[in-house]
Amino acid sequence: IRGAAVETFRRYGDLATGLADYASLLESPRYAAAAAAGADAVTFARALATGGYATDPAYGAKLEAVVHQVRRLAAAAGTAAAPPEGY
Repeated sequence: IRGAAVETFRRYGDLATGLADYASLLESPRYAAAAAAGADAVTFARALATGGYATDPAYGAKLEAVVHQVRRLAAAAGTAAAPPEGY
């Protein structure tokens, strides 16, 4: 697609190395708002998107939709995984 961002993806030998790199990425100033979101998953998703985390322009909205779906499923199951609305 003309004008689309082309990014390379990293590959890791194990999960721990990948998670450590992700944590390091979130420490950069670019994602400071995401790191500061704490337990607020919606704010985290929006801040990642605003910081340019993904090449998909709808990434933030998609991630936020997943957060809401998990909340609905957890609430329907009556599990403690359902945080208060707004988180």
